[in-house]
Amino acid sequence: MRMTPGIAATAAGLVLWATGGGALAETKVVTVLDADLRGGYTRIRHGQGTSGAVGSVFVLPAIQFTGQRSLLPIYTFNGFLYDRLVEESALFQVRQVHAGSLGFKQGLSESFSAKLSFEGTYALNQETRDEKLGNGLYDYYDLGGRGALTYGRVQHGHRAPLSASFKVYQRRYPNFESLAAENQKFLIQEDPAAAAALATKEKKPKDYLAYELGSDATWWLTPRMRLNAGYSAALAFYEDRFLRTSQGEISDTKRLDHIHQLNGRLLVVHSRSWQYGVGIRNLFFASNDSRYDADQPVTPFMPRFYQHYSVAMTPFVTWVLPFERELKPRVRMSAGVLGRFFSHRLAQEGDGVFKNNKQHEQEYSLGLTGWYPLTKEFSLATGVYGRVARSNTRFEQFIPYNYELLTITGGITLSL
Repeated sequence: MRMTPGIAATAAGLVLWATGGGALAETKVVTVLDADLRGGYTRIRHGQGTSGAVGSVFVLPAIQFTGQRSLLPIYTFNGFLYDRLVEESALFQVRQVHAGSLGFKQGLSESFSAKLSFEGTYALNQETRDEKLGNGLYDYYDLGGRGALTYGRVQHGHRAPLSASFKVYQRRYPNFESLAAENQKFLIQEDPAAAAALATKEKKPKDYLAYELGSDATWWLTPRMRLNAGYSAALAFYEDRFLRTSQGEISDTKRLDHIHQLNGRLLVVHSRSWQYGVGIRNLFFASNDSRYDADQPVTPFMPRFYQHYSVAMTPFVTWVLPFERELKPRVRMSAGVLGRFFSHRLAQEGDGVFKNNKQHEQEYSLGLTGWYPLTKEFSLATGVYGRVARSNTRFEQFIPYNYELLTITGGITLSL
């Protein structure tokens, strides 16, 4: 294949940057691979079952050059059965998320390093059985970049880095087009004034440009107790989504979201046989997006329809079984409880009419996973996971707000 002069010059520049003009023979490749690949079957109570591939993959063939420089290509995969997307209140039967990045890391001193990466994500979301994977209405892809600065500390003999980052990315939904845009020719016949107000607006109302600031920290409180914490704040600017007025008219103000996340995870290594801990996740999703529904007799207009706050807690414990062999099996039990509270959205009755109280939701989960090592790299893995969701919204014409599901998985893990 013949490269253009521009591509050849860019490639040569990256090689010179990475090697510092030195010999390529001094480079070193360090490969990190973690994979948990399983087949899974899950069933919602009183509903049909769904099967598919689940698990995760992380691949990092790090290339270390001279002068504290590294090239970091990364690929990750995450697969789910019956995943939940809160903003759209969608319960996906199958979801796959593929992500990749190409990062350039430069050591600035013994303690500080900087990283610049170009990132992409492709999410495949199958909402209904008649959707083909790859053609889902809510499939999306992200393209962007991230810059990060890391301070490498050591506490109690363990690495305890502090980092700060800035990310910008564009999200696109290639298969999503608003119903108003699809049905505009019918709208012209039924309501010419509404069609004129809509004009060319809101053909792609879900696409947005986002900016995100983040920070992460690790503390070793004792030689056997580790705390991880992270905070991120993001702004999402929608390009083709406009607010409704209290009269149902389309305004000239575009949708803007603020997303704040605060996460923490405490791990205690009690002994060679026991580890336990807890994870906590707080999310505040602020949005100015409004909704107008002329079919609602009392409250047709609802401001900040998607705005909500959620808090989740996930305790866990891992036990290494006392088998008389070098490679010992282990089991892990985890539980979870989540509360989600909408600030302006009212709950709906079974007929779709809004009630007087605000919508709130709870989710409870319990999981048990076991690993049986075959070699130092390979293990057999199996798991059982259950989730119960409850909401004071009973309107289930399109998706279930209240459900119980059970998932069983089995497969193999690989760690290099």
